[in-house]
Amino acid sequence: MKKVSCIICAYNEGPRIGDILKVVINHPLLDEIIVVDDGSSDNTAREVLKFEEIRFFKHEKNLGKSRSMLDGCNNAKNDLLMFLDADLIGLTTDNITQLVKPVQNGLVDMTMTICKYDFVLNGFSKLLGVEITSGERVIKKEIAKNILKNAIGYSVEIQMNQHILDNNLKFIVVSWLNVKPPFKRKKEGIKKGVLSTFIGFKQLITKVSLIHIIIQMLKMGKLSGRYKKELNISI
Repeated sequence: MKKVSCIICAYNEGPRIGDILKVVINHPLLDEIIVVDDGSSDNTAREVLKFEEIRFFKHEKNLGKSRSMLDGCNNAKNDLLMFLDADLIGLTTDNITQLVKPVQNGLVDMTMTICKYDFVLNGFSKLLGVEITSGERVIKKEIAKNILKNAIGYSVEIQMNQHILDNNLKFIVVSWLNVKPPFKRKKEGIKKGVLSTFIGFKQLITKVSLIHIIIQMLKMGKLSGRYKKELNISI
């Protein structure tokens, strides 16, 4: 059975990253844990270094998520990669197992999640059963590396999805209904959080048109449902 490297990219996640690390650090399906600190100015590094088993890499300045993911990928020793955001709320060991198993067993080339969201804007994602910007995925290293070499900023997940679609690779969406990311306004304050969300959305639609995003959602929702039915997967 192929081993899995878990990569967590973090930027100023000191108050939250410890909860994620406690879940993944001793999980039997994860062979190594890599944290890439993307130039944090808070206590992220100090919290990570409390866990001796973790391989830790730190950028001296903020280089962006796609670069952090690539650095994690380049330093991973295994053929399968799990990417996790550092700020998830409610993550459990069962969630990790659900995401890893379909790829580890060779059923699909990638898994991704749809988490619990409390706001109306994600109603469309819930309806289609896919969150195309999900940061929680398991994917083959050779696939991820080719994508990440040319990935740009906030569109990295969209580019990963498109590669999967263009190459007719199999994937499924795993429902993590007990897990949710915090609102940016709760993490960063109302003013900064709203601004950060706006900047991220602006960068996304600058690289990828809104029409393309909607079409991708429709395709991926349909294909995930089809693959689940073919493979008799209910997660």
